[in-house]
Amino acid sequence: MSLIAIETALEDHLKTFAGLLPVAYENTTFKPPADKKYIAVHHLHNVPRDLSIERDLTEYPGIFQMTLNFPGGQGKAAAKIMAQQLADHFEPGTYLEAGNHLVQINDTPYIASGYPDDDGSYRIPISVNWQAYPANNP
Repeated sequence: MSLIAIETALEDHLKTFAGLLPVAYENTTFKPPADKKYIAVHHLHNVPRDLSIERDLTEYPGIFQMTLNFPGGQGKAAAKIMAQQLADHFEPGTYLEAGNHLVQINDTPYIASGYPDDDGSYRIPISVNWQAYPANNP
């Protein structure tokens, strides 16, 4: 199992989103655009679960965390619309190929309440729950 393959599959799926804003990926140099509209992504891995007595079938769960950044002081409507579109792009039941694993989007993504940040941005966290299984045992 490769966590890199899982993370890449999720990021590649994000890249297919129509109208994608600039993306700040983990541990990369990123300069926010002047309009402050971008998406920051983080991968939150959870404890693997062995699903068989032989321990030859393991589920890898996690959260693909996106934070939508918009300029502050301009209302929430445009940001909320974009957050909903991003969540809809990761609809439950979506399967993504990740090397020798399949990544399944489990649930409707959770759009948290927006909040202002110290840099003058308005941020909306979007959490996408996923599970990865060996490709021959989804």
